Order: sequence, then C-alpha cells, then structure tokens
Amino acid sequence: MSTKRITSSCLDQLAPFDGDSAAVCFERAVVCNHLAKLARGRTRARLYVLKNANLRMAIKNDAQALKITIDNNLHVGLLSVRLLNGDANRSIHTHENWINAA
Repeated sequence: MSTKRITSSCLDQLAPFDGDSAAVCFERAVVCNHLAKLARGRTRARLYVLKNANLRMAIKNDAQALKITIDNNLHVGLLSVRLLNGDANRSIHTHENWINAA
C-alpha cells in the first residue's frame, strides 16, 4: 500500500484563493513583490509568478477597485497597478503578458 505524499511550502500560503477580495489579492501581490526582491533563483521566479497570479485574481474579482495605467516611460508594455481605496503610494509594476501567463 503506497501513500502519496503531499508537499507544500510556505509559498503556497501566498497563492490566491477563491473568494478573496481585490484588496486582499493586491496586498498579497505586494508581499510577493517585496519578498522576490530579496530572494534568488527558483524562489524568486516562483514569487513573481505568485505576484502575477494574485494580480490576475484581483482583476478578475473586482476590476473597479484597481487603477491600471500604462507606464511606457520605463518599458513598453509595462503596467502600473494601484489599489484605489488603499495607500496611494503602493503600486506594483508588471507586464501585461506576465499577467496573462499567470
């Protein structure tokens, strides 16, 4: 009799869950973004994927709560995402193709 072992990590807690509000997903994306700047290698790549997955879920749940602007000054196709009812200084930069791939 073999049992399948389920492995999980603390990064699984940063994944988006069904029923989360746009504000919760946005804050989780901010945390992933800050942690990714400190991490290296596969962990960094995984955190950026989780950031984009949270942004995609926030857009899916309540697109009216987010302000998405194009930031062509830095890079073509770069998006700046900001929470409307939250802190005005908190924004996340991401690429539209990265959100689609999440």
